[in-house]
Amino acid sequence: MAVKTNEEKKISLEDLAQMMSGMKDELESLKKENEELKSKKHDAPNPIPANDPSLEELVPVQLFKDKNKYKDDVFIAINGQRVQIQRGVPVMLPKKYAMVLERSMVQDAETADLIEYETSEWDRKAKLLNL
Repeated sequence: MAVKTNEEKKISLEDLAQMMSGMKDELESLKKENEELKSKKHDAPNPIPANDPSLEELVPVQLFKDKNKYKDDVFIAINGQRVQIQRGVPVMLPKKYAMVLERSMVQDAETADLIEYETSEWDRKAKLLNL
């Protein structure tokens, strides 16, 4: 492995200025992207009302089941009322519990999107810094 001399390690001021200009452009791009993400941010869903009779209507639900991560029953509690839902079996649930499941799936999808975004950003920044 060849060792670089101090002369070979030096970066010209022009190269440094060009790198700085690229970093400034990148920073502006990130600021715009951040603002776009903030504008897309969802407000927290409304809490499930305690006394809405329509939320007691039964709706069909069948949770995905596999032999790995999605094998155990799902436990849901709302205002002290609890249910345990068996995976892989069609069941009839009060609508309020189905709403909780739906909100959970939306949150899981948003979390996966955020993880993917942050991972790609880390990769991009690592390339920019030659890491």
